[in-house]
Amino acid sequence: MKLCPKCSQSRWPFVVALAVAAFVAGMTWLMLGLAAMDAWQRALIAVTVFSGVCVTLVHYVLSCLRRHCRHGHATSPSVKRALNGQARAGSG
Repeated sequence: MKLCPKCSQSRWPFVVALAVAAFVAGMTWLMLGLAAMDAWQRALIAVTVFSGVCVTLVHYVLSCLRRHCRHGHATSPSVKRALNGQARAGSG
């Protein structure tokens, strides 16, 4: 997914996504500490949770950056039609 140069300069949304994923994985690790399982199983589950949350949040950040870009790029005709259709449907 390509972002415009102005939108791709900020790294904070990605840092926040990684921080949230690390927090969720840490909480998962701590909660699994209460279960009767080996450390390698806890680590595997925590890494899986971190990966899943991280991929989901990074995908969300990329789609939001692409959708909310207001730097005057040309919009394809199909997107314009879809946006105009949404505006008409919402006005009635």
